[in-house]
Amino acid sequence: MNFTPNIPNPDKINLLTIPDNVLLLLAILAVIFLIAIIVYFMLRGKGEYWK
Repeated sequence: MNFTPNIPNPDKINLLTIPDNVLLLLAILAVIFLIAIIVYFMLRGKGEYWK
């Protein structure tokens, strides 16, 4: 049995590892940012609607 993964080109992995980490970080920041915006507008909307 050969357990080596299907790697087309080892050079591509070195190039993709850093962008994947950056994309993961950006995705996490984007989710936090979206949640913060949603919470902000919910609280702001409640403040305006419940007056």
